[in-house]
Amino acid sequence: MSIPDSTRDRNDDPPHKERIGVGSPSRLDLIAAGVGIVLAGGFLEVAVHLFRRHVLHGFSYMSVDSVWMTPLCALLLMLPLLGVMALAREAVPRRVGWRLIVAVPTAAATFSLLFLLMHNKLHVAAQALLAVGVGNSLGQLAARVPLRTRSMVRRAAVVFGAAFACLAAGAPTWQRMREGRAVGALAPLPPGTPNVLLIILDTVRSASLSLYGYSRPTTPNLERWAARGVVFQRAYSTAPWTLPSHASMFTGHWPNELSADWNKSLDRGQRTVAELLSDRGFATAGFTANLFYTARESGLARGFQRFEDFVTRPRQLLLSSGAGQAIQEYRSGWKPARWGNVRKHAGLITNQFLTWLDKPRRAPFFAFLNYFDAHIPYAGSEEWRTKFRAGGGPRDDYDAAIATLDGALDSLFRQLERRGVLDQTVVIVASDHGEMLGEHGIREHGNGLYRQELEVPLLMWGPGIPAGVRANQPVSLRDLAATISDLAGAGDAGVPGASLASTWQDGKADSASQVFAWVTRPRNVEPGTPVAKGTMVSSVEGSLHYIRDGAGMEQLFDLVADSAEMRNLAGTTADSAALQRLRSITHFLLPGSR
Repeated sequence: MSIPDSTRDRNDDPPHKERIGVGSPSRLDLIAAGVGIVLAGGFLEVAVHLFRRHVLHGFSYMSVDSVWMTPLCALLLMLPLLGVMALAREAVPRRVGWRLIVAVPTAAATFSLLFLLMHNKLHVAAQALLAVGVGNSLGQLAARVPLRTRSMVRRAAVVFGAAFACLAAGAPTWQRMREGRAVGALAPLPPGTPNVLLIILDTVRSASLSLYGYSRPTTPNLERWAARGVVFQRAYSTAPWTLPSHASMFTGHWPNELSADWNKSLDRGQRTVAELLSDRGFATAGFTANLFYTARESGLARGFQRFEDFVTRPRQLLLSSGAGQAIQEYRSGWKPARWGNVRKHAGLITNQFLTWLDKPRRAPFFAFLNYFDAHIPYAGSEEWRTKFRAGGGPRDDYDAAIATLDGALDSLFRQLERRGVLDQTVVIVASDHGEMLGEHGIREHGNGLYRQELEVPLLMWGPGIPAGVRANQPVSLRDLAATISDLAGAGDAGVPGASLASTWQDGKADSASQVFAWVTRPRNVEPGTPVAKGTMVSSVEGSLHYIRDGAGMEQLFDLVADSAEMRNLAGTTADSAALQRLRSITHFLLPGSR
């Protein structure tokens, strides 16, 4: 009695050999295995991103479009391997059986997932070996049950292929429908309600702006526009890095009252000014170039009917999967791939905003623009880099980036003026934090609370704001939410803080909030930086700046007599009373004080 080929194929051959016959893979099986397994791996990566974002409230540094970009990237990276296997199958069909066509895509998908999960925890070579082992094991299992494997891979290709098609087509459509519903539901606003435009120059300190007396002509255009309104000479951020500073500006709460921190996004515990104005009837839109801590997953997008962060470009597609990140890191000398996100320069932010603005609308708008050109690596134009290249150091590049931004802002304001929009708009220009350029032996930001990281530009003009005013008292960016609400005609709307309009309406120096700043210790901090000792707090009162580090060491500086903050007055008899007062009012920022 003869034994059917399918039975021999399943039971008679050793696991490491495969016969040509019933159950052996066809071209369609090869394609189905590659597509099904790789798309399944891509969706597992998507699940990891969603878990980090929505359950852990952390960061994946990915676009919301990663739900379809990640599996697409995985599939595109798999295509060359599928091509090689198809050619090998034609040349030596006995060598390309179920074991190989299951093992290769499984290993590729496993490596991509491992790189995502075990980055900086397990050496990439170990990840690759582990992925090959998993692929080989599943390949051997597939070779033992070829008919069942064929059925499974074909079903997987259909199911995951359909899911991918639905997400790729549905995600953008859903976003457009969501925006349309939100805009259609806006309540009418009283005639004469102004627009509000909030511009954040990421990582720009006031000390490097000619608007504030800097020797280099970094902001000649901004100086001209600033003459239309109020310039705050001493504005301070609530944190020396992006997310808590933005969160404080958007909610009116101090950073220590918010969830937003190094590894946590802004939760829904406090409403944002965009939510308040959207409920009131404003058309709201955000356009951000900081794709690390102001993207949609940061929590700052709440209340914006339109919010544009990541751009859909080939490089961004590559970075949407673990395997793509591994390729990018290998090409860049194993630098973290997320820092290779497609950079959005000032011109792109302006164009995105103006494209949105030019669409027909019936409501006044509240728009938020984040420009990232002055963030490291500094993105100044070649023209300004040439002009400022005294020593070719970071300071020259930083100044060139600020001068480039100055030109971009001038172009933006001129275009708004040509559209007849500028005179109806309250314009607020600020920064989220400053930058250290070697002062106190420190570079960049987020690592201390010296004035270079906290003292930022703040200027505003438009309806209801007097021209040619310089406000000299210290003010906190915490008050921006209340100020925006006030200038938009919404009153305080329950927003914490005080409107800075009081500084020109009644001239009271004590009408604004106290100036506080706060920073926690990052996970990967350089030893020797101030924040390495733990949570730091600071306060500014009059000319005095008080800083307390995580070890309890205190510093007190007179910002008028010692603008470089080189002489610590803490412990001297001259300012002991002031030190005690600042120590007392800053206590609520310390860990465990709430």
